[in-house]
Amino acid sequence: MVSLFTRHAADEVRAALDRAAVRGRVAVVDNQRLARHLGGEDREVVAVDGELAESGYAALIAGGLARADDWEQRITAWCRAVVPGGLVVLVDRGQATELSRRALCGGLTAVEQRAAGRVLVTSGRWQPY
Repeated sequence: MVSLFTRHAADEVRAALDRAAVRGRVAVVDNQRLARHLGGEDREVVAVDGELAESGYAALIAGGLARADDWEQRITAWCRAVVPGGLVVLVDRGQATELSRRALCGGLTAVEQRAAGRVLVTSGRWQPY
């Protein structure tokens, strides 16, 4: 994940998790610092480096989708890692419309997007077809 950690961005990610009433394990891909910040008494946060070996997460937080040529494969893998109805949160820099398009094309529904300084926090639910 690109170094996007700011206190404001982390607060927006936490707010997205709270709005979605996420309970259960949350995976944070390639960002140990964000994982430490999000950990708390009401949810288990797991830092994942690289490939996801497990599934069944209530939510997944990842970044790097804005500039990735393989964005479709990435978002597909991230969606497979969450339970049906689970939340996928994308933290990235880029154009808001492009990040929303990639989230929707990747299969996320109920997409929300908020700016946290120059970072965008885009979240959506994944439902299998």
